[in-house]
Amino acid sequence: MVAATALWRAWADQNLKAGDSEQNIRATLAPKAKDWGRVNYGGTGNYSLRFKVDDLHQIQVDFELSGKMVSATVARTKEDWIKDPDGNLVEIIPR
Repeated sequence: MVAATALWRAWADQNLKAGDSEQNIRATLAPKAKDWGRVNYGGTGNYSLRFKVDDLHQIQVDFELSGKMVSATVARTKEDWIKDPDGNLVEIIPR
């Protein structure tokens, strides 16, 4: 599994660039993702999009209020998500 994590990190480094718009990031990740959701952070207006790319990996992309990408993180994780009708992640449950 370590190899798969490294491959996803390399893919993210090559395809996701700081300063890209949310629209571009979503278009890039849409063909790769099995599911995705949004996490809003308190009063800052900053937020993240989390994309499940396989059963064990997700890519979290952080955005500033303007909708520009700040960073991307690849993680090996097993989580279940509970989303509201708008696609916001309201609960993340480790398995």
